[in-house]
This record gives sequence, C-alpha cells and structure tokens, in this order.
Amino acid sequence: MKLFIQILALIHLTIALEAQCEINTDFGVNGKSQISLASGSKTEVLQNSFLDSNDGIVGVGYSFTNTHDAMSMSFHNSNGSANEEVNGNGKIIINETEDNYGQVGLFTAEGKYLFGGHWNFFSNEQFKFRQFHADGSPDSSFGVEGEVFPFIQGSVIQRTTGISQDSFGNILATGYADIFNEESLVFMKLSQYGNIIIQPEKITLPTITSFISDRQTKYKNKILVSGEGSNGTQSKGVVVRISEDGVLDPNFGLSGVALTPILNGTNSKVINALSTGDETIFVVGYHIENDRNILFLRSLNDEGKLTEDFFDDGYSLYQIPTESIPVDFAIHNDGLYVAMNNQSNSTGQVYKFNLTGELDNTFGVEGIYYLESEAEEKLTRIHFNSMNELILTGISDNDFTVWNLSCEQISSNSEPNTFKVNVFPNPTSEKINLTFDDPQTINEILVFNSLGQVIIKEVLNSNNMLSLEVNLRGIPLGNYHLRIQSNKQIYITKFIKS
Repeated sequence: MKLFIQILALIHLTIALEAQCEINTDFGVNGKSQISLASGSKTEVLQNSFLDSNDGIVGVGYSFTNTHDAMSMSFHNSNGSANEEVNGNGKIIINETEDNYGQVGLFTAEGKYLFGGHWNFFSNEQFKFRQFHADGSPDSSFGVEGEVFPFIQGSVIQRTTGISQDSFGNILATGYADIFNEESLVFMKLSQYGNIIIQPEKITLPTITSFISDRQTKYKNKILVSGEGSNGTQSKGVVVRISEDGVLDPNFGLSGVALTPILNGTNSKVINALSTGDETIFVVGYHIENDRNILFLRSLNDEGKLTEDFFDDGYSLYQIPTESIPVDFAIHNDGLYVAMNNQSNSTGQVYKFNLTGELDNTFGVEGIYYLESEAEEKLTRIHFNSMNELILTGISDNDFTVWNLSCEQISSNSEPNTFKVNVFPNPTSEKINLTFDDPQTINEILVFNSLGQVIIKEVLNSNNMLSLEVNLRGIPLGNYHLRIQSNKQIYITKFIKS
C-alpha cells in the first residue's frame, strides 16, 4: 500500500485542456507586420525587441545603408500597422558616417524609448545610448542631444546586451568588453537624464576567466545576467546575479554565479533566465555535443540551487535537431515557451513546456508550433502581450518582422477528474502494468528518456480498456516518463527501469 501511494504521488501532470495556436489574421497582413529599413544591399539584423505600454512592438538592430551599418528601430502598433506617430513612418535610422549598432531597448517609466548599443569610434567599439520621445525626436534632456557614450579603459570591443531601470528611474546597463584581451562582464549605471552614476566597470566572476553576456532581466530588486562563460578550455552556461549597484550577490550560487553542469565534455550557453515573480528562476539554454544539440531547462530557487520538484531534480534535457538553435523563451500562465530557429530551412518554431519541465504535447504538433512560410525567416525574441497573444519578432524577407499568434484552449473538461491510473511495479526490470478504475479509451502510450526522446510509441485506439502492459525489454536502465493519452485527458508519470 505504501508503494502504491508513492506511485500516485508521481502522477504530477494532468492535462484536460488542449492549446491550438494559429496566426491572428486580424494582425497586420495575414498575421505579420513588416517594416523595411534598409536600402542598397538591403541587409537587416534584428537584435532585440520589447513591448511599450500600449502593447506596441519595438524592434532594435541595424541595417546597411549603402556605405555603412546604421542603428535602426521599427515601431509597430498592437494591431500590426506601422506606428506613424514615430517620424511619420514608424522607424528611426541613425545614419551617420561611422557604423552604429542597436542591441537592446526599453520603454522607460517616463514614457520614452531608450536604446543601447555600440558604435565604431576610430576602429574601436564604444558603448552608446540614445533616447527618443514618443514621436521619434531625440530627447535633448538625455546626455548630449539625446546621446551618451560611456567608455571603459583597456578595451577595443564594447557591447551593450542588457538594460533596465530601478525604482528611481536610473538606467542599469550590462554588457561585455574585451578588457586586456579577455571578454568580461561590464556594469554601468546612468541617471534618467544620461548622467553617469557608475562608470562602466568590470565584474570579476569566480571560476570564470571570460564571459560574454547575452541577456539581462530584473529579479526583485536585483539583476540576472545570462550568457556564456569560459575557464579557458570549455564554455559553460552562466547566470550571474548582481545588485542594482553592480555588486555580485553572495547569496546566489557560488558568490553570485550559477553554472550549468558540463555534459560529457560539451560546450553550453544560457540564452535567458526569467522568474515567475516568486522565488523560482527558470533558465533555458543549450549544450553542443559532437553532432547534436541538447536543449536544457533548469529551475533554480532564490539561492541559485536546483529545485527538486522540476522534472529530474531541477534539470530537464531534450535532444533537438542539430540545425535548431534556441534564441529566447517566455513564461506565460502554465508554460515555458521557447523560440527556436532551424538554420537548414530558415524557419522558426516555438516549443512549449509545462512548469514541471515536460514538453506539452497538446501544443501545436507534439509540443511544437511551426511557422509556415515560403520566406526565409529568423526569430529573435518571444513575448506575450496584455491580450495573452503570443508575439514573435525577427527577420522575414530581410525586413524587421512581427508575428501575432492566438493560442486558445479548444477543449476542456470541467467535470472532476475520474481517470485513475495505477502503475506497477516501480522500479521495474522488464515491463510495467497499467490498470484503470473505470473503462477507458486509450489512444496512445509514449515513453520518453531523460533527453525527451520518444523511445517507445504504441498507438492503440482501444475502447473500454481496464488494463494494459508496456514491454520495456531492450531499453537501457534509467529514469523515464510515461505518457498515457485517453480520448479526453493526458497523464504523465515517472518510472525507473533497474
């Protein structure tokens, strides 16, 4: 009886709702909003995007203007039309004699558009920030005619990769610079008027010799910075937590740093770290191992330690196609939504995982939504707006592009759950038996390994079943997930082959 109670406790996911995503055809033109920025060779790169207070979408990056690269921004209304309040055409292009690159952006508490990036100054890269009013005109109260140029000594490469505000409206910026030939995390603090409060300074990380930051997010009154670190031989996915004054938080990980474990000599990178608003921090990234890529999801507590109630003791791994690379993720209601790029056919996908780390097979096609287009496309960021619509940003046909998807629940069961599954023995050596308290229509049985790969698939479509047996001969020893799909519900449980 004790074993039976423990097995029931492992049935931790019940899905009585299915989510169907489709392009919102009321948005832009057939669900897509595009703004062309470049001329000449028509090269455009979208580095980042964000939403303003009206659910408008702002893209930031750069475009080639015949002779050089120009910092470029596109402004899209919530319905997909160009925001013509900005310069009359919904775009800002910083066309100067030197190369300028936009990398990050923010809609400030004061209702202005702030952008960070870098520019080439006498063959050296230098941090640069620009601020604009809602109509696209430069904010002359910010720095010198709307521009600020912080600089760090001993560096020729300086790039801004994260930006946010504290409760006083001060600007908290992070990035990296090659300080004496080593990429280092850099922090700086500016007032809302562009006055430099804390000059750009290197943050020395324990056990890491070089670090390239990729993203910054706020966590309570602290900052999470994610990216790729190295100890000289291997790259590691890294999450750093610092104060709003750029000081490492000693109560997080190892002196402010949480590292992703190395798998079999692989290199890894963290693409982002986000919080649900409580004390849980979700981390998403990928490992590169020989001829395969492995997506990882981690769940950390406030101290930077793995949480035990997330998949396999805080760590979830899924093998993905070698040509697929994750670029961003968002947390929304019941799931983690990961944006991917397929580099072989230039298409984008969205994977959905539930908050316990399993792929949500009721979403899209077996947990994946595929953007269908004949154009070459590359995703950059993923958001949810106040209407619960999924917003994707990236490049399509070389234009800054926004996609809008409506993801609706298409079936539900408001009746009390009466679908009881008994799984035994557990652990097991050769087979597992499933019994049901009431006759069930079982459509499919799937067994996943720890990488999220389907290793057993049985299509049944059998009615009035009270029991069935799953043969496990031929699969290695280890931890597995069993997915049982009836005509109304899905159950997922864990078992061990020993």
